Amino acid sequence: MLRRVTKRIVVEAGLERVTFRDDMLELFVWTRREYIKGFELCYAIRTPHEWSMRWTDTEGVSFYRADPESWCGDSCGQRVMSELQFEIPPVGELETEFVARSLLIDERMRRVVLQQLMLLRNPRCAP
Repeated sequence: MLRRVTKRIVVEAGLERVTFRDDMLELFVWTRREYIKGFELCYAIRTPHEWSMRWTDTEGVSFYRADPESWCGDSCGQRVMSELQFEIPPVGELETEFVARSLLIDERMRRVVLQQLMLLRNPRCAP
């Protein structure tokens, strides 16, 4: 189950970040004055197969994969993530895991992530 691992951290002028994590997923959510500005949902964390879906209210959705050369197990700091230009990872797997593992996180944040996952699966639902 995803659990909050940080309190709200101010990362830049008025932008705050909160982090949730379990053994498979990691979720970063950025807010400004309680408005959700973006999130990054990472899948298969701390493995050479890690990838993420990033959404911002200004740029939409993008995907990233951990650079295998930068992965060195749990003893390392941050992974280097490279944007995927033409490949879309298995979003259905990510959605399934997120639905099952996100029951305990802030409901408003959960709904924003689920909405973006649903739109990827069915673009005709876009407003």
